[in-house]
Amino acid sequence: RQILGAFSMLVRMVDDPAEEVRDALRRAMPEFSFRQFLRNFDDMAPEPRQVAGTLVRKIDGDCLPQLLHEMDRPSPVGRRRAVLAALAMGMVSSLEQRIIELLSDEDHIVRVAAATALADCKSAPSWEALRDALLDRSYVVKEAAEGSLQRISEALMHSANGQPESVEDDATVAEAPA
Repeated sequence: RQILGAFSMLVRMVDDPAEEVRDALRRAMPEFSFRQFLRNFDDMAPEPRQVAGTLVRKIDGDCLPQLLHEMDRPSPVGRRRAVLAALAMGMVSSLEQRIIELLSDEDHIVRVAAATALADCKSAPSWEALRDALLDRSYVVKEAAEGSLQRISEALMHSANGQPESVEDDATVAEAPA
């Protein structure tokens, strides 16, 4: 890490399938562990959060069970952070069913995060859950669900027309105070 350009070289190696390489990366880049990512999550801007999340997902092979554990925390702030971390890490599809369940969470900030994250899933269960969330008692949850349904519709229309998906950052909706 003390050599000029070493960090870039290490980042280029995150997709290497060899377990030895991933072990070496975990040792060389401890700041890209799931725990460290979650610790710094709220202090990161959306774009660096996405980059760091992708690296954490590729370097720390134990993210899925840790995210599920975080989604079961008693604190709504912790559950919300876990959903948004899954979004930043590109793991919403892997956790789709659990995130759909969080659309019924007792806390509206968790429901907003879940509705926002489900924009990454273009499946019928997510679509139906978001449609049902349009009837939520909280206006901000309804707004997040509507935004996600709109993003899914646009993405499906773009893919049907052979165009690349447009990338919008709806993470600010989940960041909005109630």
